Amino acid sequence: MNKYLLLILMVISTLAQSEQKIITLLNDPFAVPKYVPCADLESQLISQLSLWQFRGYIADHDMGNSMKIFLQSSKTKTWLAISTINNPLEFLPWQINKLSPNEIHWKAELPMYCRKQLVTIIKLQGE
Repeated sequence: MNKYLLLILMVISTLAQSEQKIITLLNDPFAVPKYVPCADLESQLISQLSLWQFRGYIADHDMGNSMKIFLQSSKTKTWLAISTINNPLEFLPWQINKLSPNEIHWKAELPMYCRKQLVTIIKLQGE
C-alpha cells in the first residue's frame, strides 16, 4: 500500500512541477513567444526608442574615439548618459551601430523566424 501511495504522490508532484514550469515560462518577460507577428515586434521596438531624444554628446579625447551620449526621456524628462563602451539595459535588444555628432544609428536583431535586422536613427535634438 505504501508503494502505491508513494507512486501517486510522485505523479502528483511531477504534474504540479510541470504546471509551475509552464506558468513560469508564460510569465518570463524575456521569452519571446513565437506567435507574435514580426510587424508587432518591430512597432514595439521602434516605440521603445521613440521615447528617447538625443540631446548631445561629449567626446573623450583621452580615451581615443570614446563618446558619452546624452539622451532624455520625452515622457519622464529624465536624462541618461551612455558611452560607446556600454549599452544600458533600458535599450535591450537595441545596440549602437554607429555614432556621429548629429545622430545615433541603432540596430536590433529580431527573432530568427522574422529573418530581419531592425535599424533606426535618432537625430540630435536641441531645445
